[in-house]
Amino acid sequence: MMEIRRPLVVALFAFLAGLLPALRFSPSPLLIAVAFLAVTLALSVAFSRHLAFTDTRYGFLLRELFLLQFVALGAFAGALGSADAATDCRALLKDGQRLEVRGVVGAAHRENAVQEKAPLLPLEAVIGGSAGGKNACTGEIRFRVPPGTHDMPVGSRIVASGVWRAFSGPDTSSGWPRDPRFYGFFLPSSIVPDASPSISPSLWLTLRNQTVLRIERIFPDQTALVEALLLGRREYVDPDIINRYTRSGLTHLLAISGSHVALIAGALLLLGSALRLPRRWVVLSTVIVTWIYLFVIGMPPSAVRSGVMLSLALLAVLLQRPSATSAIVAAAAFVILAFSPLAILDPGFQLSFAGVLGLVYLRGPILRLTPEIMRRHEVARWLTDACVMGIGAFIVTAPIVAHHFGTIAPISILAGIPAIPLTSLALIGVSMALAVDPVLPLVARWIAAGTTVCLKLLDRIADIAANIPYGNGAVASPPWWTWSIAVMVGLLSVYLVRPRSTRARWLIGSGAVIAAALLRPLFLNAGEHGGMEVHFIDVGQGEAIAIRTPAGRWVLVDAGPASGGFDAGERRVLPFLRAHGARRIEAFVLTHPDLDHIGGARAVLEGLPVLNVFEPGQAVGKESYLDLLQAVDLHQTNWRAARAGRSLELDGVRIDFLWPDPDVVDAFADANQISAVMRLTFGDFILLLTGDAGTDVEQLLARRHGELLRSDILKLGHHGSSTSSDSVFLDQVSPGLAVVSAGRRNRYGHPHQSVMDQLSARGIPVARTDEDGTVSLHIPEGGLTWDRR
Repeated sequence: MMEIRRPLVVALFAFLAGLLPALRFSPSPLLIAVAFLAVTLALSVAFSRHLAFTDTRYGFLLRELFLLQFVALGAFAGALGSADAATDCRALLKDGQRLEVRGVVGAAHRENAVQEKAPLLPLEAVIGGSAGGKNACTGEIRFRVPPGTHDMPVGSRIVASGVWRAFSGPDTSSGWPRDPRFYGFFLPSSIVPDASPSISPSLWLTLRNQTVLRIERIFPDQTALVEALLLGRREYVDPDIINRYTRSGLTHLLAISGSHVALIAGALLLLGSALRLPRRWVVLSTVIVTWIYLFVIGMPPSAVRSGVMLSLALLAVLLQRPSATSAIVAAAAFVILAFSPLAILDPGFQLSFAGVLGLVYLRGPILRLTPEIMRRHEVARWLTDACVMGIGAFIVTAPIVAHHFGTIAPISILAGIPAIPLTSLALIGVSMALAVDPVLPLVARWIAAGTTVCLKLLDRIADIAANIPYGNGAVASPPWWTWSIAVMVGLLSVYLVRPRSTRARWLIGSGAVIAAALLRPLFLNAGEHGGMEVHFIDVGQGEAIAIRTPAGRWVLVDAGPASGGFDAGERRVLPFLRAHGARRIEAFVLTHPDLDHIGGARAVLEGLPVLNVFEPGQAVGKESYLDLLQAVDLHQTNWRAARAGRSLELDGVRIDFLWPDPDVVDAFADANQISAVMRLTFGDFILLLTGDAGTDVEQLLARRHGELLRSDILKLGHHGSSTSSDSVFLDQVSPGLAVVSAGRRNRYGHPHQSVMDQLSARGIPVARTDEDGTVSLHIPEGGLTWDRR
């Protein structure tokens, strides 16, 4: 408790109390400056009174005014940061705007790198003018290299022309400002070398390029992984590897974190000690090399935090002055936020500081709870300590990971025990190999061979941990106000509970925070009653539809795509269902065996209990489909054929299958043509779901059912493709609203303009997941309401 009350820590809390609201609500910097001056004036008056009368009342007022000054400083920094982000020239670029860009490439482009899609690379750019020109827009952007472009090393100077692609906003606007680097990306159609001297690579980019070239030569088979480990560049890491590390909770090992910086600094200190060099020179050299390394890798917040803490701690040792961990952590936060107020919103910043605090303040209390026998022997003590540190870090970082990424991996507590030492060995091996290569290249290759073994073992551990049942899972990502309420509940518990023990009060308070966060879905469900809900979930270029009955039971139609390291079932569908309180899926309908509809199905089957799976049952040999059937069998889920004439009913919601007929399932080579078509009714409300059925099926259904197809809502076939939405079919259905499930700027051009023209000619409004995000319908007994989330 005394650590929290240190002046610098209290000042940091006051600074954050001003910074966060200012970032969220964007007040005028001028008003904040006036408030700051007023507080400063009051502080001066109180200080003079305190000196004149030595009255303790003025001493108390003096302390409060000091804190208010830090609140005002934080608010001023937040207001400036929010205003800068909103008016940054990169934020003002329009989607589809044509640009000419000059810049310096920040990461190597490799033409022969095997990837489904070229990665987004960093570019220090000058947009629409010359460097230093009046109309020039400068700053770092991301760009995607067009196919056929030759290799470009780090620091390459280029001139490119193309279009700007603005990222769509989130489904629910948070109100927080966004880092201008991530407002969109540049899609050039042509790239040529820039011979003009107006732009040149910095010293740090030159050093980074030399390091990358050496990595490519020494580690030809592990280049991408070594780049991620040493430089934090993950552009060319295999998506399957990233997925493995994410599911095992070890993804931080592939990004530059504070532990990387501390390990490199520790190795330098040990080397200096072994060589018996003067301590002063060893400490100063370590600090200098550490900051050179930070500049070379691009100054990520987590690494800067470690660098500042390390520098302050070493300086305290050099000056023989005592230092407190909490004060050093607070100083590191002040340094970062002073230069970049938006860093507080960066997940890396949050995870880095939370992880340190978890290790420092939870390790001791958790260790004291372990049985004595677990600390009796050296090996047992080491294993216990490693596990306890993993638990401490997990407790404080899991809510942040869940909030930003919608997933947690408790298996990381155990996986980190062997993985972290292996990462340390690999990092030391990489550094040694790069250091000795100019002098002893043969020795460098021997070291590289040993390092490669460590990297392969590390990947094997990640693979094993990722496949342990219940070791990881998708969770709901609650809104920011949930955490605010949880924290307030915790603080109230701390001060209202009866136990006088400080430890007991904080334990009860922490439990209240966790309980408030975990019980949110129950309170959310308690407020939901009556009517049916239909949610067309934004899963990108694919389809997933969640239906909630009046009694709170769930039907899921399709589960979105899975490719290139992105699994919509894990990243979109499961978090959505959990956020809305789903605990079980009564019926899981898979319209047909295309990957954009069944790709996320396995994740759903593993993430929630599923009672019944309905699908056409076409005999196809696709690996994804066979994998799905295996998962259905593994989880002992009932399999039922989706056939015309069959139906299911839940709590007044009836689903009738209109297609496919039993005798046509194996008659079509195109799986779209056997896509399940369903008519959902609830009271007088009718919803028609057509999967990817084409015009031939639509015409057949129009002849067969006629006026019975008339519906309130139509989910357009095949994502609004020109192969669906036949004019006769649209006339028969005559919907009041059409819904399109498609990905933003998808390469297929869905929905097709001809389809949109047909809908417009009939006066049918359209809701699109590529523009509106998740489309949600609420159908009470008396009518229909809908919104775009």
